Amino acid sequence: MHSPAPHTQIRNVQTDKCLMIAGGTLSDNNVESVQFDCDDDTSRRWIIKTVSAAPSQSQPSGGTPPAPAYRTSEWSAWSRTAGVEYRYRWGWNPQHSREIDAVFQIRNSQNRVWHGAARSLDCSRNALSRDTHVDLQPNETREVTFKTPNCGTADNPSFRPSIVQSSTL
Repeated sequence: MHSPAPHTQIRNVQTDKCLMIAGGTLSDNNVESVQFDCDDDTSRRWIIKTVSAAPSQSQPSGGTPPAPAYRTSEWSAWSRTAGVEYRYRWGWNPQHSREIDAVFQIRNSQNRVWHGAARSLDCSRNALSRDTHVDLQPNETREVTFKTPNCGTADNPSFRPSIVQSSTL
């Protein structure tokens, strides 16, 4: 009998994109799943296991309420800068609210390749916090997600987004 491969990609039949968890490597419960370009990143690899039925998780009378689930904000309006259009939102788990997921959608409507970065600023230091390099082909739209410090509160998170175009001297 042939055993399944230890790590498997789960691909959407319509888009041929891979299943992954928003934020890449979050191990929290109730995190959103998203589709993303398939590659060798371990965040797009899964192990398929056969398990027995899980015990009921119903809450006993008078028990503690379930933990708050992962939440996402609405998308911002589309903005234009540095030769691309972008919008953003954030995702967070209220129990772990010091860092949030900065989620960008970046759209290159130019007829040439765009090189740049999605960034966030650390509000407490007023300095660059995190960034992710992005290369976009003409007419390509890509979603980029990374962890960043929460500039808001546990109930009303926020971050300071920034998009910059790379330049060579």
